[in-house]
Amino acid sequence: RVRLWVDRSFTIKGSGTVVTGTLGEGTIRVGEELEVDGRRARVRGLQSLEKPHDEVRAVARVAVNLAGLGAEEIRRGDALLTPAAWPLTSTLDARVGADPHKLPSRAMLHVGTAALEARIRPLSEDVVRLTLARPVPVRAGDRAILRDPGQQQIASGVLVVDADPPGFTRRGAAAQRGHELATATGAPDLATEVGRRHAMRRGDAAALGLDIDDQALARTSGVVTEGDWLVSEESWHVWGKALEDALHRHVADHALDPTLTLEAARSAAGIPDRRLVAPIARDAGLDVADGRLALPGVTARLSERAEKALEEIERRLREAPFAAPEQPDLDDAGLGPRELGAVTRAGRFIRLDADVLLLPDAPALAMRRLAALDQPFTTSDARAALGTTRRVAIPLLEHLDARGWTRRIDANHREVRR
Repeated sequence: RVRLWVDRSFTIKGSGTVVTGTLGEGTIRVGEELEVDGRRARVRGLQSLEKPHDEVRAVARVAVNLAGLGAEEIRRGDALLTPAAWPLTSTLDARVGADPHKLPSRAMLHVGTAALEARIRPLSEDVVRLTLARPVPVRAGDRAILRDPGQQQIASGVLVVDADPPGFTRRGAAAQRGHELATATGAPDLATEVGRRHAMRRGDAAALGLDIDDQALARTSGVVTEGDWLVSEESWHVWGKALEDALHRHVADHALDPTLTLEAARSAAGIPDRRLVAPIARDAGLDVADGRLALPGVTARLSERAEKALEEIERRLREAPFAAPEQPDLDDAGLGPRELGAVTRAGRFIRLDADVLLLPDAPALAMRRLAALDQPFTTSDARAALGTTRRVAIPLLEHLDARGWTRRIDANHREVRR
């Protein structure tokens, strides 16, 4: 990723906008797009050491001919950047070479070619938090200078140790933060940064200057990689326990529906992305199926009356697989929409329509009988072979069509797919 701090910007007749500066990071190539303060520009030409180049690698003095921006739109202290690759920060933690308590409360921070006012808050004997007047593309490991404008002298050197520091939300957090950074070298540590955030995306980690290639991840302990996410092992296990606890609470209050959707589970456990829920749940020993989580072995619990009625329906369907119970039978048994939804989710029945309830093996049994018919067959042929009514036959045939087991030829005929 490119970062070039601009020291001059001017116009050359016949060429347009030219900026000069020191390329400290990355490789600039003719034809690529860069951005300055969020505005895009294309590199038309490059010079280094007064010679034209198609590309220039850091570290080097460079003159860059830009198309798309006027010279007046770029100022000293701006930075040419790879688009979307550098986070801008106006708060950073840094180690200083002077007693923080003897530094002025405000000073000028000089980083790259930028000079901006910074408010200084001591955190420990050599660590400070700097709050800047405007955001800049700074990363851990950068060096800078604090200048005291009142005394007209350098106040201290600066080593940035965190360009994305946490906020202080409790008493003593500032002192604790200073203690944590007392031995920081400025090189960001992947396990530390992921652990502090619980989880972070690969792109955000790379933008902070963290090494996230496969070899670096293999060397890093305490970090779980899942898709685009890097998750601390501790948070991974904490979230797994939170999912289990959420399911136990849900089961206690919703006996008819003991499962949680992935989104509901994500929200209950505080997981940042729904795509993380399923792998975390599986590692925690939970069941994951059809976009829902469940505790192992826990199914919907019906009332004693409803359970007896359901067992009687199961018995009758085993004897006559396509004699689906009528709606009055279900109402008399106390099997309303919630109860039927629970038992279908549990896999005890399939619902082909609002009021057509069959055992799970009914489609396979139907196929055996339909395959024995002369092909193609009519709906009446199917109804007679199955020994059922049109109320059941029509949705059952549509179900078989949807599964690709049968094929509709015209308005009156179907055939079994071979």
